[in-house]
Amino acid sequence: MAKEEKKSAPKEAESFKYGVDDLADALGIKPASARVALRKHDIEKAGKSYGWNSKAELETVIATIEGDKKTEKKSEKKETKKPAAKAEKKADAKAPAKKVEKKAAA
Repeated sequence: MAKEEKKSAPKEAESFKYGVDDLADALGIKPASARVALRKHDIEKAGKSYGWNSKAELETVIATIEGDKKTEKKSEKKETKKPAAKAEKKADAKAPAKKVEKKAAA
């Protein structure tokens, strides 16, 4: 009889007013990408899934993720400019040397 008691009605999943789809819409990304961002920022699940019952809770999560996205974009811009400038300088420095070699070989 103890086994029958354990097989009682399964627990209902918690329902939230706002979920990953709402977060993804607010961020302009796909739901899968939103879940990746949630894991990256160590945002705890509410049970077995992500969800929020108030707009304020959702806005807090959005601000956390967007704040990090802005700092990532700034660092990407800085990193992108430096290597590109160095690559152009190297290309300019190599270009005349190749022309001279061709003339000498001809």
